[in-house]
Amino acid sequence: MPQIAHQYFLDHAQELKLDPKKIALWGYSSGGHTVSLYALTRSRKVQAVVSGGAPYDLTWYTHSPYVKAYTGFYRDDAFQTYIDASPVNHLSKATPPFFLYHALNDNLVEHSQTTSFESKLIINKTPVERYDIGFWGHGFAFAFSSKAIEMGVNYLEKKLK
Repeated sequence: MPQIAHQYFLDHAQELKLDPKKIALWGYSSGGHTVSLYALTRSRKVQAVVSGGAPYDLTWYTHSPYVKAYTGFYRDDAFQTYIDASPVNHLSKATPPFFLYHALNDNLVEHSQTTSFESKLIINKTPVERYDIGFWGHGFAFAFSSKAIEMGVNYLEKKLK
């Protein structure tokens, strides 16, 4: 889906009054995973990514029904698929800057997914900022964290100048 949307915006940039040199992606949870993976593997035209509550390393999940629905397999039946589908395994010199946010009380996707991914971005020398939501779990953080949204918008305004 990000590829279709991204291509649409590139193809219609003039009529939509968009600057195709200022493209950013934003997603939460599986959407955060999707936009991160897309920016890292399919597009070198994304200037920044905002991602919240996302799983960046699918190999952590041995028997997740959610990851199985996405990949078609449990981890040990298709380990390479899990590696390939994990954004954390696709960092390069071309990795765009990231703003990450995650709820400390998230019981669906561990907060440590974000701190681990952040560490890998730092090692890769990728600009990264992180905001921790000190309350709420996975769903409420998405629906009610206006501070995370505000910080993400501010981040994009800085990165897309």
